[in-house]
Amino acid sequence: MKIGTFVQNHDGSLLGRVHGLGFVTVAVAGEPQSSRNGKDYYRLIADPAKDVYEIGFAFAKQKDGQTYYSVSIDSPMFPQPVNAALFQDKGNPGVFNLIWNRPETQEPKPEKRSNPARRQNGTQNLTL
Repeated sequence: MKIGTFVQNHDGSLLGRVHGLGFVTVAVAGEPQSSRNGKDYYRLIADPAKDVYEIGFAFAKQKDGQTYYSVSIDSPMFPQPVNAALFQDKGNPGVFNLIWNRPETQEPKPEKRSNPARRQNGTQNLTL
């Protein structure tokens, strides 16, 4: 599910909008950063023109020779961070789409019940 669109500016920064996360559409800027170990990433800043606040990060990844960004967005409103991916739009150079997939829910495993027909010593109770 597409939850946002970003455009990469000439200085390498990203500017876009994120929507569909339980709040109104939010303007977001991605500021290029470098980690201590030299990896480049984007620091995601919400509402860059008004009340600036950090909402997450986007780290470059490679898959099948293509670069994309692994994105993590967090908020006190969320029970856990939202993980998404930022992909280059195939038809529009410099445009990126933020894609999110709902995590699969795991069915709870049925509880193992002890066999009431077995005694503690391993022999079976027989009912006639």
